[in-house]
Amino acid sequence: MNVPVPSDVPVPTASSLPTPVNVLVQPGGSGASSASGPMSQPPATLVHPLGGSHPPGPVSQPPRPSYAPQTVPSGAAAANIDARVRELQAQVVRARQELAAAQVELRTTRVDAYNLRAELDVAKSRIAELEVELNRSRSAAITQPGDDLKVIKGIGPKYEKLLRGAGVTSLAEIASWSEGDIEAVAKKLGIKADRIRKDDWVGNAKRLGGG
Repeated sequence: MNVPVPSDVPVPTASSLPTPVNVLVQPGGSGASSASGPMSQPPATLVHPLGGSHPPGPVSQPPRPSYAPQTVPSGAAAANIDARVRELQAQVVRARQELAAAQVELRTTRVDAYNLRAELDVAKSRIAELEVELNRSRSAAITQPGDDLKVIKGIGPKYEKLLRGAGVTSLAEIASWSEGDIEAVAKKLGIKADRIRKDDWVGNAKRLGGG
C-alpha cells in the first residue's frame, strides 16, 4: 500500500544524513594531526559527537591481598615446644590434684570444727551448771546453822567447808554414818575412806554429843 507524500515535505537521503565521527582534541592544537608526521603529544580528551568526554587512562585493577610469610620451626625448635607443652600439661594435672586434696581437707576441717563447737557448747553448759551448784552449796554452808565440825580430829577448815558443801552440817549426821556413807563422803572429799576410819570421825562425833 503506497501512501502519498506531500510535495512540500523534503525526503532525507543517505547522502544528507550526518556521519558520526570521533574527534581527538589535543591541548594547544587543532583537532587533527598534520599529515607530514606523527603526533607530538597523545590525545588529552576523547570527544564523542553525541556529547560528553572522558580523559583517557589505564583501566584500574583491584589491589591484591598481601600475605605475611610463614616460617616453619626447625626440628629442634619443634621438639622444645612439644617438651614445654608436656611439662605444662603435667603441671596442670598436679595442680588439679593438689586442689582436690585441699578441698577434701577443707571439708574434713569444717566437720572437725563443727564437732569441736558442739563439744565446747556442752562443756560451757556443764560449767554453768556446776557454778550454779557451787554457789548454791556455798550459800547453804554460810546460812545454814550447824555444829563446828572442826572439833573432830582430822577435820580442818578445808574439809569442814567441803562437808558443808556436801550437806553435812552437824555432828549428829557424822555420828550416824554407815560404812556406805563413809565411802560416799570420802569420794566427795577426795580422800580415802580409811583416813576417816583411822581418825574415827564417827566415834568422835558421838562422844562430842552427836549421838
